[in-house]
Amino acid sequence: ELSGRGVGMDVVRAEVNAMGGRIETATAAGQGTSFKLILPLTTAVTQVVMLRCGDTRVGVPSTLVEVVRRATPAEMDGVYAAGTYAVALYHDENANEKFDRSGLGLPKEGWGFTNNPHTFFGLPAFKSVRLNIPKSGLVTEIRMKYP
Repeated sequence: ELSGRGVGMDVVRAEVNAMGGRIETATAAGQGTSFKLILPLTTAVTQVVMLRCGDTRVGVPSTLVEVVRRATPAEMDGVYAAGTYAVALYHDENANEKFDRSGLGLPKEGWGFTNNPHTFFGLPAFKSVRLNIPKSGLVTEIRMKYP
């Protein structure tokens, strides 16, 4: 009895097809079966720009980067000038580079704002997410919310 053999291959086939690829199989008597996964080149190779902040490293798709250059310490001081800021984060879980929303306009993927405001519909008011950053800097935490 061969119950259970190949059941997972149906899932693999569906995923490969969803990416625009295909699976080729070859069987040789006494040697077994081989599976060849053929994926579009864009799936296999994505150019990224590597960013580092302290010990954290992140790869950002190069299509999202306009300019790369090294900033001087004086320029960085200017970027982090004292003032009032608000920060929004979005987790593009399915990597489609879009802010996916439901029919009601609610986020379908993870999101968060500075000060972690409670929101029901739409974006929070600026006054609930603003941060007054002193010249010495500030460390804050943003909790991501998932639907």
